[in-house]
Amino acid sequence: DAVNAMRAGAVDYLEKPADPDRLLEVMRRFRGVAADPEAVDSLRRDARARLSRLTAREREVLVHLLRGETNKEIARALSLSHRTVEQHRGHIMLKTNAASFADLVRYGSLSHASG
Repeated sequence: DAVNAMRAGAVDYLEKPADPDRLLEVMRRFRGVAADPEAVDSLRRDARARLSRLTAREREVLVHLLRGETNKEIARALSLSHRTVEQHRGHIMLKTNAASFADLVRYGSLSHASG
């Protein structure tokens, strides 16, 4: 769902049950960002910087994750073990400082957005 939402133009994705404070924070942040092209550019630069920390293999795994593939499907596609994919996924989360999979999807969407 997070991947589809981001592809459709969502600016964030909250998992249920959504924390009310987190919901308000996201609404405030993106209400201001939507009206400020410089803020959007800043978010894109940040996303690209975070993703630039990844190795080539980690970027490959991330592409598959962003397609909505499971760890098993990724392992099969890249001729890796399921455990290796899990390790790459963990490294991706650490290197990008992503708090959730939704963060990764947002970084991926922003880094490829034109503007």
